[in-house]
Amino acid sequence: MPRLGRSEWYDLARDMNWNFRYVSHEEVFPEELSRDLGVPPEEWWSWDEPYKISYREYVHNQVTKDTEVYAVNEAIARSRLFDELDPGWKGAILAHYGAIAIPEYLAAIGESRMARFGRAAAWRNMATFGTLDEVRHGQIQVAFPESGGGWPRGGRLL
Repeated sequence: MPRLGRSEWYDLARDMNWNFRYVSHEEVFPEELSRDLGVPPEEWWSWDEPYKISYREYVHNQVTKDTEVYAVNEAIARSRLFDELDPGWKGAILAHYGAIAIPEYLAAIGESRMARFGRAAAWRNMATFGTLDEVRHGQIQVAFPESGGGWPRGGRLL
């Protein structure tokens, strides 16, 4: 079976808008959750996302980034960097890991809201990848201090 090039299928696959027959547009996109800003529904359909990617490409990119980030985490875990840090820097690290996971979680909620209530299918598609990205960021922020990366050998930050 011949394989289609990405340019041959991408626009069709990522832009699946349709008119609703069994529910009103207002029921699908309530104004309080999905502001239309006075733009008619069909005009939203022409919105073109700047970040075009397929799921296969997204996963490939994230695996590559995760491999690199976790490799750095492992290298720091084997070093004496944390042991030799000034107490002020240790406090900054504690504050960072204690604070940053929450905004990442909130960003995932915002992206998932756009993935559901975005006015254009391409927007919803892009926001789905954004949700996955923010969840991944939050997981890294929680996993690193727990895994010992950059922390005392054999121990945990908390």
